[in-house]
Amino acid sequence: MNMIEKETAIIEEVWEYTKRNFKVGKDYIETETEDYIVFCPFNYCVLSFFNDALRLFNSIFYFQHCVCRSFGAFCYWYEMMYRDGMLKTFFIRKNLDLSKSALEYREDKDFLAEFTGWISFSERNFLYFAHPIDNNFITGDYGFYPPYNDREHAMSRKVAKSCKYLVDKMSSIVNEVYDNLFAQYDAHIEELEETLHNILEK
Repeated sequence: MNMIEKETAIIEEVWEYTKRNFKVGKDYIETETEDYIVFCPFNYCVLSFFNDALRLFNSIFYFQHCVCRSFGAFCYWYEMMYRDGMLKTFFIRKNLDLSKSALEYREDKDFLAEFTGWISFSERNFLYFAHPIDNNFITGDYGFYPPYNDREHAMSRKVAKSCKYLVDKMSSIVNEVYDNLFAQYDAHIEELEETLHNILEK
């Protein structure tokens, strides 16, 4: 793939370029809010292609999350968390400035320019194991010392100190997209799970 000559690409162009290579309802589901692109990948290649596409568009911004950068991490966390309709969901602000790095967003305290976490079928307004743009978890935690259960820690409703205002904003956005995402999930669950299981078995 050749570099796309464009000085001011926007994230929506990168997403459109990415998703034309995949099938909605099989590889991913998506929705949007007024401010955010929102999608749930069931195929790791959606994330790896998106990260590659950012390079093609000469972006300085890249995903910081391990599931985007490592196939092993993707498999680990989906095997750990994808139960009872837990949807790994990415939120990317439509006016994200691709000429800024995640570190610069963190320095500007613009933590919700992009974030991710797990939406639960049983909880319409909380994002489990939520990570803002700098990839620091702000809900749940890690089980650093054995014996521990990573799923149990990730599913904790613990909110990181000083981050309640961020979690409240996330919760409001999750509430906006919950019905749409789960309607799509219910309609395409067999295809989506087939894709995910094929990926995890590789």
